[in-house]
Amino acid sequence: MKNSIIALGLACGLFAAQTHAATGTVIIDDFDSNPQSVSNTSLGTISSSSAIRTLSSNLIADMTPVNSSAEVTGTAGSGILDITNGTGENSIVDVSWSNLSFNLPTNALANFFFEIVSSDGNPTHVSFTLNGTSLFTADIPANTSNQTISFNVDPALLNAGGTLDLQITGATGWDMAIDAFGVSWSTPSASVPEPTSIALLSAGLVGLGALRRRKQQK
Repeated sequence: MKNSIIALGLACGLFAAQTHAATGTVIIDDFDSNPQSVSNTSLGTISSSSAIRTLSSNLIADMTPVNSSAEVTGTAGSGILDITNGTGENSIVDVSWSNLSFNLPTNALANFFFEIVSSDGNPTHVSFTLNGTSLFTADIPANTSNQTISFNVDPALLNAGGTLDLQITGATGWDMAIDAFGVSWSTPSASVPEPTSIALLSAGLVGLGALRRRKQQK
């Protein structure tokens, strides 16, 4: 879970070190703090707000006994957003973050990323919007697990700040767990010499050193 996010950051950092002048990662929410839980007992919407986020679940189909819930575990180092629907149940889950503020370089190449820890045998759909503007939508196949998903995003949109919203829907009975998500960015730099050019330069320096040693011995 968190390890793959860290690995993604290291890989991006290594690539950026080779091809870009600057790089960074902004974690929007890792679900490691401010635990929350909403449990529907009947059709309709239930919401819970914390200092970090607003979590809501709209139960649109039910079957007694109702087992639909959405929970932010808030466990340090291993927190997740865990959503469960019982047999015959279906819900629309929304998570929103208000007053977000980014300060990315205007020429940054920005990627939004999040990790799906697990999903059950039902297909699901995720969508992200910022101030009502669509950033990304995707159909998630059934039984997806330990998969990091990323997409390009305009840094100008992020720098404008505002309210980010994640909405998750699915086929009746769907379950899903989501891990940390955020934004990684890098800025272009001057072109980097190709490996062949570097090798030729190294060989030239070695040859120059040998020539100097021979001259000193004479």
